[in-house]
Amino acid sequence: VFAKPLAAGNHSLVLPSIGSCVSLANRSVSYCEFEGLSCDTTYVFTVQEVCRDQLGNSNMSADSNAITTPRSSRCDRKAPAPHSMTAAALNASGVIVAWSYDGALYDCIFHRWIVSAAGSDGHTDCLGLDQADTRRCVVGSLRSNTEYRFLVRVSCLNSAMSSGWSTSSEPVRTPPLSAAAPVFTSPTPLANDSILLAWKLPSNGIGDCEFASWDLLGRQLPSQDWTSVKGCRNLTSKCTTTCTAVGLDADTHYVFK
Repeated sequence: VFAKPLAAGNHSLVLPSIGSCVSLANRSVSYCEFEGLSCDTTYVFTVQEVCRDQLGNSNMSADSNAITTPRSSRCDRKAPAPHSMTAAALNASGVIVAWSYDGALYDCIFHRWIVSAAGSDGHTDCLGLDQADTRRCVVGSLRSNTEYRFLVRVSCLNSAMSSGWSTSSEPVRTPPLSAAAPVFTSPTPLANDSILLAWKLPSNGIGDCEFASWDLLGRQLPSQDWTSVKGCRNLTSKCTTTCTAVGLDADTHYVFK
């Protein structure tokens, strides 16, 4: 027998932990008393016949009529879970997440929102979560070109009243990190028709680029036409950081990129 709370965004099934609805091993039993529910909470109930061979288990029954447990001065009410979690990539390391929260906090003394990023070992870097009216934040310090799902819950100072997790957002992928532009060092003339070109990578490297080749272009001033550089073609090794431009005109100014 399962209880299903009808709070916004909460689709979990609750199993009994005490009372006569625990371990119903007699097939002739057709009723029980479900204990351990939250007070002032609306539930529906469903039942399933479970077999030794689980392939034979029945489908869940149709839901019962909704019933609300009474409010009692001895019964504290947990904060309901947030819902409608969404996520959208902002950049290669950041995602904007947003959620809805329609219900009251009930007996929860608000502490903060907790945002979890599945796919990042639970690590999040999200500011402004200590404000009860916050409904969105930017999660930073994520890996580029990586898929994540996000969840959120309410954390209370009286921790027993903290909400459960929301359902997760749809998966979102951070964009790949582009390769940084190489930096030329000073070219060195070798002869009347050749120049040694050298370059280096910035400290952030090539990002998520799957290296294919270095492409070098040059132009003869004052022309605006860029062309491939003879002697610097087909540079398919990432370790290559120099080449010699040949076939140049003597006493002529060139620029390269």
